[in-house]
Amino acid sequence: MYPKLIEITQNIGLHSYGFMLALGFFIGIHLATKRSVQENIDPNKIIQLVFYIFIFAIIGSRLLHVVAEDLPKYLKNPISIFYFWHGGFAYYGGFLFSIPTVYIYCKKQQWNFWKIADILTPSVALGLSFGRMGCLLAGCCYGKECDLPWAIQFPPQTLGKAGVLLHPTQTYESIAVLIIFIVLISYQNRKRFHGELFFMLMILYGMARSFIEFFRDDHRGIFFNNTISTSQLISIPLISFGAIAYLYFHQKRKKDDLLWKKSK
Repeated sequence: MYPKLIEITQNIGLHSYGFMLALGFFIGIHLATKRSVQENIDPNKIIQLVFYIFIFAIIGSRLLHVVAEDLPKYLKNPISIFYFWHGGFAYYGGFLFSIPTVYIYCKKQQWNFWKIADILTPSVALGLSFGRMGCLLAGCCYGKECDLPWAIQFPPQTLGKAGVLLHPTQTYESIAVLIIFIVLISYQNRKRFHGELFFMLMILYGMARSFIEFFRDDHRGIFFNNTISTSQLISIPLISFGAIAYLYFHQKRKKDDLLWKKSK
C-alpha cells in the first residue's frame, strides 16, 4: 500500500487517496461532458456544475464523517477537521449534499433535474470506484480479520489495521461500483424515462454498500446495539426511495405510452 505516491518531506507529497479521487473526478467530467453533447446540453455548463458538486460533495462527505463516525476525536482538535489528506470522507454525505446542488443549478438553467441526474450518474459510480482504490492505497475503510486466500495486510505507515490479515473491503466496493458503472453505461441509451439511471444507482449501490459494510472493521458509527452502521442506516431509506420512484416513473411512462397509442 502506498499512502504517498511521491514524498517530498514527511508532511508534503502526493497522497494516493487524493490522487485517485482527482483521477476519478476528471475522468468523470470527461464522461459527463461527452454525454451532455449527445443530450444537447452545453458541456461547459456541465463542467461548471461538476465543480460545484465537487465542492459541496467534499464538504458533505467530510461533515458526515466528522459527525457520525469520530466526533469526540475532532472536538478535541477541531483544526483536524480540515486535514483532508489524512482521509475521512463518507460517500453518503457527499451524495446527499450534491442532490440539492444539482437541483438548484438545474432550476437556474431551466433544465430537467432527472435528465441531468442521469447524465452525471455513471460518472458518480466510476468516480466512487477510483475513490475506493484510493482508500486501499491509504489503508482507510479496512475490513475485519479473515484468513481467506485474498486477504490483505497493511504495513504500519498506512491508516489500516497493521500486521493482520483483513478483508479487502475497499477492493470489494471498488469492483462492485465498477460493475454498477458498466451496467449504467450499457443501459443509458435504452432508458425509458429521465431519472432511471439515478434510481438504479441508488438501489444497486445501496444494496452493495449495505452488504459490504458487514465485512468492515473501521470506526464508522454503529446503531441499534452494534447491528448496523451509519451507511447502512442511510442506505435503507435511499434504496426504498429509489425503488418506489423507479416503479412510479416506470408506471407513469407505461400509461403515457398507452395514451399516446390510443391517440393515434
